[in-house]
Amino acid sequence: MSTQTANFITNNFPLFMCGLAILFALMIPANFNRRFFTCMLFFVIGLGGVWDFIQHNPLLQQFTPHATNWQSNPLELPFALANLALGVSGLIAAFANWAYRAAIVSITSIWLWGSAAFQIDQMVYAQNFSLPNHSSIFLTNLLIPLILIILLIISYEKKDTNTIYY
Repeated sequence: MSTQTANFITNNFPLFMCGLAILFALMIPANFNRRFFTCMLFFVIGLGGVWDFIQHNPLLQQFTPHATNWQSNPLELPFALANLALGVSGLIAAFANWAYRAAIVSITSIWLWGSAAFQIDQMVYAQNFSLPNHSSIFLTNLLIPLILIILLIISYEKKDTNTIYY
């Protein structure tokens, strides 16, 4: 695989995961909304979080293309671990009940919209237009939470027998 191809995949990974989620959900059209929601949690949040862990882990950056042009930062490893935690939670959420999914969608929405706000700040105030600030990653940081929230609302069931209400 050429460096150019690897960089293209790296810079568009969330978009590829969205495409995979749609493709897998369309394989069996019955209950598309539920399947799409599950696939979004598994591919976009789960595998995407693990991928971000690999991308931001200072110990692994020598093996992966890294397009942010950020200077070395002591917070890079905690950021990578937070991405790993979100990724593992997304993988679990794909097979969990609605309440767990609601929690993961909330956390993911705050995380991605916060990231998009940081990218806007970098573009406006720091004049940093390097990737991912103006790439598909910025676009997916805005749209993925919106899609997940819509799917969460659509998938709501009035009574969840697995939840204990006090």
